[in-house]
Amino acid sequence: MRQYNFGECIPESVKIYNRLKEQGKSPKLVEGWVEVSDWPGNVEPCREFLELYYPDMIKKLDKDILFDDYIRVLPHTWVICDGKIIDKTRNQFDIYGGILVYYEKMKYRPRGKAKADDIKNWFDEREK
Repeated sequence: MRQYNFGECIPESVKIYNRLKEQGKSPKLVEGWVEVSDWPGNVEPCREFLELYYPDMIKKLDKDILFDDYIRVLPHTWVICDGKIIDKTRNQFDIYGGILVYYEKMKYRPRGKAKADDIKNWFDEREK
């Protein structure tokens, strides 16, 4: 099985999305975060994630700069279809003990055939 690296999730997810669309299914591309069991070095808190999922932790971080009991996540992109997560590149997180939880930030369903560059641009524009 191929070992995937960080950054390959978007193009691989686009391939899966397009394949499912061609089969007449209704997939969605999902951008979000994953929580892993072994943390790579000193992962800084992702404020956007904490504001969305754990706003009480933001308050603790703001009060105590040494607060270290926050959920650490890494950015990731995957596909959902028929209520199931389809994540061909999940093994990129095996070096961190694997994925514990997927957290959605946004879903995207392109009108036509998806392209990796279009998806990156769409996600980047949503950030502004």
